[in-house]
Amino acid sequence: MAADTKSLAARTPPTAGEDGRGGSADRTRVNHMILNVKVIPRASRNLVREESDALKVYLTKPAEGGLANKQLIEVLAQYLKVKKYQLKIIKGDTSHSKLIEVSNA
Repeated sequence: MAADTKSLAARTPPTAGEDGRGGSADRTRVNHMILNVKVIPRASRNLVREESDALKVYLTKPAEGGLANKQLIEVLAQYLKVKKYQLKIIKGDTSHSKLIEVSNA
Protein backbone atom coordinates (compact mmCIF):
# COMPACT_ATOMS: atom_id res chain seq x y z
CA MET A 1 0.00 0.00 0.00
CA ALA A 2 2.85 2.42 0.74
CA ALA A 3 4.24 1.97 -2.78
CA ASP A 4 0.87 3.02 -4.25
CA THR A 5 0.87 6.24 -2.23
CA LYS A 6 4.40 7.08 -3.32
CA SER A 7 3.65 6.59 -7.00
CA LEU A 8 0.52 8.73 -6.65
CA ALA A 9 2.59 11.54 -5.14
CA ALA A 10 5.02 11.34 -8.04
CA ARG A 11 2.16 11.77 -10.52
CA THR A 12 0.43 14.63 -8.70
CA PRO A 13 1.24 17.98 -10.34
CA PRO A 14 2.82 20.56 -8.04
CA THR A 15 0.64 23.31 -6.63
CA ALA A 16 1.22 26.99 -7.34
CA GLY A 17 4.56 28.07 -5.95
CA GLU A 18 6.08 24.59 -5.71
CA ASP A 19 7.19 24.50 -9.33
CA GLY A 20 8.75 28.00 -9.34
CA ARG A 21 6.16 29.44 -11.74
CA GLY A 22 3.11 30.50 -9.80
CA GLY A 23 2.77 32.81 -6.86
CA SER A 24 5.91 31.99 -4.91
CA ALA A 25 8.12 34.82 -3.72
CA ASP A 26 11.29 32.70 -3.53
CA ARG A 27 11.78 31.73 -7.15
CA THR A 28 15.04 30.02 -7.90
CA ARG A 29 15.04 30.87 -11.61
CA VAL A 30 15.06 34.26 -13.29
CA ASN A 31 12.75 34.32 -16.30
CA HIS A 32 13.89 37.66 -17.68
CA MET A 33 16.02 40.72 -17.09
CA ILE A 34 15.63 44.37 -18.07
CA LEU A 35 18.46 46.34 -19.66
CA ASN A 36 18.75 50.09 -19.83
CA VAL A 37 20.06 50.93 -23.31
CA LYS A 38 21.10 54.20 -24.92
CA VAL A 39 21.06 54.09 -28.73
CA ILE A 40 23.29 56.19 -30.98
CA PRO A 41 21.95 55.88 -34.57
CA ARG A 42 23.89 56.73 -37.75
CA ALA A 43 27.22 55.79 -36.20
CA SER A 44 30.17 54.79 -38.36
CA ARG A 45 30.06 51.21 -37.04
CA ASN A 46 28.00 48.89 -34.84
CA LEU A 47 29.39 48.80 -31.33
CA VAL A 48 28.18 47.98 -27.80
CA ARG A 49 29.82 49.68 -24.82
CA GLU A 50 29.10 49.00 -21.19
CA GLU A 51 28.59 52.24 -19.27
CA SER A 52 28.05 52.54 -15.52
CA ASP A 53 24.26 52.86 -15.77
CA ALA A 54 23.41 51.48 -19.23
CA LEU A 55 24.60 49.80 -22.39
CA LYS A 56 25.50 52.32 -25.07
CA VAL A 57 24.80 50.87 -28.51
CA TYR A 58 26.13 52.54 -31.66
CA LEU A 59 24.18 51.63 -34.80
CA THR A 60 24.82 52.38 -38.46
CA LYS A 61 21.11 52.53 -39.40
CA PRO A 62 19.09 55.76 -39.06
CA ALA A 63 16.30 56.11 -36.52
CA GLU A 64 13.65 56.19 -39.26
CA GLY A 65 10.96 53.64 -39.97
CA GLY A 66 12.12 51.32 -37.19
CA LEU A 67 15.41 50.54 -38.94
CA ALA A 68 17.54 51.35 -35.90
CA ASN A 69 15.25 49.36 -33.58
CA LYS A 70 15.52 46.31 -35.83
CA GLN A 71 19.29 46.62 -35.97
CA LEU A 72 19.41 47.17 -32.20
CA ILE A 73 17.75 43.79 -31.61
CA GLU A 74 20.18 42.10 -34.03
CA VAL A 75 23.28 43.72 -32.49
CA LEU A 76 22.18 43.06 -28.90
CA ALA A 77 21.29 39.43 -29.68
CA GLN A 78 24.78 38.89 -31.04
CA TYR A 79 26.40 40.74 -28.11
CA LEU A 80 24.39 38.90 -25.43
CA LYS A 81 24.55 35.56 -27.28
CA VAL A 82 20.77 35.08 -27.28
CA LYS A 83 18.19 34.63 -30.02
CA LYS A 84 16.51 37.73 -31.44
CA TYR A 85 13.06 36.53 -30.30
CA GLN A 86 14.31 36.67 -26.69
CA LEU A 87 14.73 40.46 -26.89
CA LYS A 88 11.87 42.93 -26.73
CA ILE A 89 11.76 46.73 -26.56
CA ILE A 90 9.38 47.42 -23.67
CA LYS A 91 9.87 51.18 -23.43
CA GLY A 92 11.32 53.86 -25.66
CA ASP A 93 10.30 52.74 -29.14
CA THR A 94 10.85 56.25 -30.50
CA SER A 95 13.46 57.40 -27.97
CA HIS A 96 17.24 57.08 -27.74
CA SER A 97 16.84 55.68 -24.21
CA LYS A 98 15.19 52.26 -24.20
CA LEU A 99 14.33 49.45 -21.82
CA ILE A 100 14.99 46.02 -23.32
CA GLU A 101 13.62 42.81 -21.86
CA VAL A 102 15.74 39.69 -22.25
CA SER A 103 13.74 36.51 -21.65
CA ASN A 104 14.72 32.85 -21.22
CA ALA A 105 11.90 31.63 -23.46
